[in-house]
Amino acid sequence: MIIVAGESATGKSTMVLQLEKLLKENGFDVELSFEHHPDYSGENSFYFHKHEEPHFDEKIAAIKVSTKITLKEMQVYRGFKTTKRIEIE
Repeated sequence: MIIVAGESATGKSTMVLQLEKLLKENGFDVELSFEHHPDYSGENSFYFHKHEEPHFDEKIAAIKVSTKITLKEMQVYRGFKTTKRIEIE
């Protein structure tokens, strides 16, 4: 599980879309979870890609300029599973 966390309007959804694309291009089986997401949960989840893709390059450029990304790894002990966590500050 990868979690992208940060304040409102900091580029979390854009980064999730970028991560999904990168992982799928590298052969990973990726599932996006919109549970409890204020904008894309329920019926709105269908529109996630449609909403993010039109201005994707502009959004990524804005994130690069205004956001520091901190990567942290956190191991969770549940059998042999581990969880890696990515935080956007």
